[in-house]
Amino acid sequence: MKLNVLIIGGGSSLGLGLAENLVSSGHNIFVVTGKRSLSLKKREDIHFFYNSLQKPKDVEKTVNQITNYCAEFDIVFYNIGGGLGLTDPMISYTDFTKLLWFNFGIVQEFNRFILPKIRNSGKIICVGSIATRQIVGSLGYTLAKTALEQYVRFLGKEFLKKGVSIMAISIGAYFEKGNAMDRLRKKKPDVFQDFINNRLPRKRMATTDEIVSFLAYLCNQESSIFSGSVIAMDGAETNSL
Repeated sequence: MKLNVLIIGGGSSLGLGLAENLVSSGHNIFVVTGKRSLSLKKREDIHFFYNSLQKPKDVEKTVNQITNYCAEFDIVFYNIGGGLGLTDPMISYTDFTKLLWFNFGIVQEFNRFILPKIRNSGKIICVGSIATRQIVGSLGYTLAKTALEQYVRFLGKEFLKKGVSIMAISIGAYFEKGNAMDRLRKKKPDVFQDFINNRLPRKRMATTDEIVSFLAYLCNQESSIFSGSVIAMDGAETNSL
């Protein structure tokens, strides 16, 4: 079955990897990204919508553009989030609202418009974080991701009655060229190696391909049993604390 897949944050990392995986399987892909330069090239079954999604009105504008091309979706994947370098535990209200919007608000606002356009048995998949269980990240980021994960638990129950499954993956450390772990490896190789030796029971860093393979499985298979769940994908990293 050919799926209509909407990827919010499809210009890099897991979003880009999932787009490449699913388009190679013959699905229709709709990518929202703030990046203009992408390794993924435009073709008949992949469409790009460029917006950095800074404000709620940006979301509504982007949804209107997308629905001119596609009226219904099978999968919506949110590859949105990050700490934005805001690490102060006494974070200001203004900075916290930035984190809350980037990690949770964009998802909530998109879903207000997109949920009515998701087909029966469709899926919404969000990227959570191991930070909500470890409590080792920044305060603002951890609170924002906690809001997202509780939102998934609540709506997962609510919308399963309507045939839509909503779930999140809670990801631990993983390696990809240019990401935070790659930067740590280059700047502080001893710290990077110590992290692998003492925090990762597998003694190796996860890769984007590993995570994307699981995401592709969730997209292509019946996975309503995961609705309302936050699925840990950390190779027992949390248990090593």
